[in-house]
Amino acid sequence: MTQSESTQSESTQAVKPQELPLTLSNEFLPEHYDLNLDIFPKKPNFTGTNGIRMIKNKRYVPPAAIEEGEQKLEVVLHSLELFVTDAFFIVKDGDSFLKEKVAVKHNKAIHTVTFTLTGDKVELYRNAPFFQCSVFYMGVITNCRSTEDKTRGVFRSNYAWSDEEGKQFPGQIIATHCQPTFARQIFPCIDDVTHKASIQLSIQTDAELTCISNTAVEAGELLPDEKNEDDGATRKMVLFEKSPPTLVSLFAFVVGDLEFTEKVVKVTGQELPLRVYVQKGDVKLTEYALDVASKSFPLMATKFGLSPCPFKKLDFAALPYLTDGGMENSGLITIAAPHLLVEPDTTTDPEYASHLTKVRQVIVHEMVHQWMGNFVSFDDWSHMWFNEAFATWLALVVLEEINEYPDDNNIWLSQANLEMYQMMRKDATKFVVPIYREERKKVQSIQDAFNEHAYQKGVFVLRMLANLFNSSNDDSNGEFFAIVSQFLADHKCLSIKPSDFFKYITDSELNKKKIDAAAIMYSWVRTPGFPIVSATVNSQGKVHLEQHRFLFRTRIEDTDLEDVPYHIPVSIRLKDGTIARQMLTDRSIDLDLKLEDVVFLNANYTNPMIYQYSLEYFDNISAAIKDNKLSAIELTSLYTDLSSILMEKYQRDDDIIGLLKTVEAFGEESTELQFLPLNTALNLLDTVQNALETYTVKNSKEARQAIKTFVSRVSAKLFDKLEWESVDYSTLPSTELYTRNTILSMAAKSGHEPAVKTVKQFYKKLTHGPKKSIPKQFLAAVLTVTAQRCEQKEYKEIASLAKNAEINVQNLVSGSQIDIQSGAMSALGHVKSVQLIKKTLNHVASNITSKLIEICLLGFKSNVDARGELFEWFSVNYENWLVKAGTDTTEAGKQMRITLHNLTKIVFEIMMFDDSGLKQIDSFTKRIEARFPKFEPLKQAFKQAESIVEDKKVLNQANERVIAYLN
Repeated sequence: MTQSESTQSESTQAVKPQELPLTLSNEFLPEHYDLNLDIFPKKPNFTGTNGIRMIKNKRYVPPAAIEEGEQKLEVVLHSLELFVTDAFFIVKDGDSFLKEKVAVKHNKAIHTVTFTLTGDKVELYRNAPFFQCSVFYMGVITNCRSTEDKTRGVFRSNYAWSDEEGKQFPGQIIATHCQPTFARQIFPCIDDVTHKASIQLSIQTDAELTCISNTAVEAGELLPDEKNEDDGATRKMVLFEKSPPTLVSLFAFVVGDLEFTEKVVKVTGQELPLRVYVQKGDVKLTEYALDVASKSFPLMATKFGLSPCPFKKLDFAALPYLTDGGMENSGLITIAAPHLLVEPDTTTDPEYASHLTKVRQVIVHEMVHQWMGNFVSFDDWSHMWFNEAFATWLALVVLEEINEYPDDNNIWLSQANLEMYQMMRKDATKFVVPIYREERKKVQSIQDAFNEHAYQKGVFVLRMLANLFNSSNDDSNGEFFAIVSQFLADHKCLSIKPSDFFKYITDSELNKKKIDAAAIMYSWVRTPGFPIVSATVNSQGKVHLEQHRFLFRTRIEDTDLEDVPYHIPVSIRLKDGTIARQMLTDRSIDLDLKLEDVVFLNANYTNPMIYQYSLEYFDNISAAIKDNKLSAIELTSLYTDLSSILMEKYQRDDDIIGLLKTVEAFGEESTELQFLPLNTALNLLDTVQNALETYTVKNSKEARQAIKTFVSRVSAKLFDKLEWESVDYSTLPSTELYTRNTILSMAAKSGHEPAVKTVKQFYKKLTHGPKKSIPKQFLAAVLTVTAQRCEQKEYKEIASLAKNAEINVQNLVSGSQIDIQSGAMSALGHVKSVQLIKKTLNHVASNITSKLIEICLLGFKSNVDARGELFEWFSVNYENWLVKAGTDTTEAGKQMRITLHNLTKIVFEIMMFDDSGLKQIDSFTKRIEARFPKFEPLKQAFKQAESIVEDKKVLNQANERVIAYLN
């Protein structure tokens, strides 16, 4: 198709982006798109007509200089890879309509198309309240054949499906992806998050195909073949209902060979259909997704509180491929099939638990966006952190509250233990940036707008904000959502800034506590990092708090960074179980609370920060542990805080003594075991014990004996509190199994006979069966303790397992051959006799080119008796390994160089136990450097090992207090 030179031209020269966005530079803006598309799978292109209702732009900014000459009216819209074949302006003129053909000019460089009317009719259009811009055009249907292909605009995916008899048929799906700026590849529009317009879509396609879009179907009709009407209906037209004002980035349709399942849910007095659309043959995989959606949607709608519900239907479409994985299009959520569909027989299989969790979270996350992100949206891509964080936060809240899926019943506990901890590790670095910064960057894909760290931090900051309004003693958000509901009703179909939301909360009449949400969120969103709050006792015996920015590997006062006080919500668990709430906005504060009344300073772990307690607080915390007055998430907060403090410059003797006090409390008969925090506590205790055993200072011997006696006593008590024989381990959660492994390991290594006996029983089950009789989580304890006590027979068995565990894997409750092999390899370094130590070292030397062979040396880190043999072996072999690794250009040589570096780091760390070990390393390195001058990898390994040993030095600083406390 061609267009005359007079009506269409194209600019291909590089042009500077317009100074003003189209929402300001256009005298008229779209209020409504009447969109008609012809989508036929066999054709490489689609055709469309777009009747755009244009209304006056109240924010119009006229050009600084108006060109003289003929009058003209221009409409500039976004357009990419569209070819306009014709365009008209239509306006009402008295009782009739005036239709004028307009000139068309494409600008590829800035993705625009300009429609220009000139002549004496311009003023008639300019003075009209509205006119229509009618555009006829053609677009491209791109092919998407793999995950490497980007889904943008309109795209096609092919697939094959089988009927019940196994006969295969071709299938195809044509779908859309508009976010962030791909709607311009489907129709000329204002493709900007600051502008909304309603859309009514109609599609012509093959009669047998299914069509879905953002809104419900309004009408449809079969159409005869254009070339031969006698052949009957081979095409159809589907008209969808008019949408409310929406972002074009949320526009969507899917056309193809589809099937669906449906559930109708009751929401705010109305019935709403939920459907999951899939390619033919996959309908059996939709049950789980539909179950999650139907159980979550009503609670979500209740929380948002809009009545009637602003949506008439909600569809999910599983697509073979979709860049970004999921897209929250209004009324039609598209998700890549692997993230939505579930094989029915996997829903109760523990091996698939992690995948099912992700599926649930994706589904509910995208549903949240229907309100926050779609119904009310954001006016700049820099606010994406809030849009995504809010959806994830509420998805987690809803999944926990519906109480339908066991793995979600303590969802914030698992979040605190993993996601929150990892986020805070990154947030405690010197160069981290705040959640929001004033910066303008071009957004060409969603990844350009997405800052993963800002999003992750935003989830926990929003949880903190919601809990500020809580009047109860649990982690609830009813008061907060009363304000959110009101906000949505007052901002229907608008694009806003997060600051508008925070100010609305601050000013709301429902904000009974007069919480300054705007100031609090400004502090957390604009200030990098997070605080450490030191809790001490003042001279009146009351709580004194002082805050500073927390940094890993340094302190804020040792840097040139600004130590800006945060607006900190202080949530204090009192002895009577209630929560006292107060704000800390200055450097420090004295609370009108006596120490004797306080149990814990981050109730429900709702605030992403670290608390450091003076020793007096640990007495209260230990008593609360014995009386079961602290929840699992509060105890997790305690031990993740200690994990962040120990071995850092913040560490005080009180921290280690406090760890010992609280761990001991778990061994009391009255204490109910909270497995997740207990495991963290025991791992910390193990780290302290290992530091005392593997690094030598003046009083190390006495400290080692004191901690060894303590660990023996506590681990024996914990072991004896648990049943070990008459247990169906297949029913226990992995958290409990890992904690049992830690307890079993500590107790057996300490020589507690019942624990040693249990290890022997499990080892026999691993080697001889019966099937499914030992949890994979117990492998570390069972193999390590067996190796420590083994003779030649057991050593051969463990070495054999390290090579091949194909037969033994059937004896695991769950797990793989690799689990057994890696556990066996690690255990080989725990052997005690010189003969077996040499066997392990010879095994490593013989397999030096094997991947991960250095795992066999990990046990030597705590195997004090093996140091001499280890270093002699290393010194004798190192030069030959180095020469061989340096001359071998194959993959084996590359792997050997990696292994040699890791092995060197392990050996150096082990030998840095005291000054004599350092002298041996120094002598060794001088010898190597004499032959291989400036050999950098040796220096790198030394520095890495030295960093680990520095942590051990810090832990040894409390030895005198540890000895005094334990003796």
